[in-house]
Amino acid sequence: SYFDDGNTRSIPEMEGGRVMIQIIGGNGDESSLNSQKTDQIIVKEGIKIIADFGVSSFSSNSETNVNEFPELDIFEGSKLCTFILGTFDGCVIFHLRPQVMVEPRVSTGPNVFNPLEAYEIDFSGSSLSLRIKECSLNLGHRRVIVPTETTFAVNVIKSLVNMSFEGTTQCELSWDFQGSSPILQVTSPGNTPAQSSHEDRQQVPVLIKDLCQGRLNM
Repeated sequence: SYFDDGNTRSIPEMEGGRVMIQIIGGNGDESSLNSQKTDQIIVKEGIKIIADFGVSSFSSNSETNVNEFPELDIFEGSKLCTFILGTFDGCVIFHLRPQVMVEPRVSTGPNVFNPLEAYEIDFSGSSLSLRIKECSLNLGHRRVIVPTETTFAVNVIKSLVNMSFEGTTQCELSWDFQGSSPILQVTSPGNTPAQSSHEDRQQVPVLIKDLCQGRLNM
């Protein structure tokens, strides 16, 4: 496929994709729930959709026009060129169910006849992981190289929103550069790091060692 919006041109490729979707309906009968096997997913109310997906190999080549910034040696016609090769997989859990009715603190509680107020969506347990085999970003005489086998992951610990997608979400972002930092390479303006010899380019790690692996809760 090919993408071009006038500012960014991208050629993504993907192979070895898989998707498995489960749709599980609610059952309010407690006796029937207790009789089910313990390894089965039980939904007491609403409907739950579980989508497992993954891609064994994907790549993307893209070019993006960059605004001129002479102070940083970024001149007219500069382009940000990126290349990424890797794999990703994940699981999206979508549980649509009636909102739990609690004692209202005001005279007007939730309007059960309005779908935007009567139902809620729970995304808790969803996850996404990305493993990078190769990745580089080039802008003029600068290049950033990401270490191979770098991984990023997002786990949704708790997410509960209404039909207008208003609510609270708690998630965890983790990364692992496999003990190495991304490298910034710089050569003289007018040249590119890929075309320059080792003596003509300088390089420096972008991250300190303590930041090459970590997690962030949001």
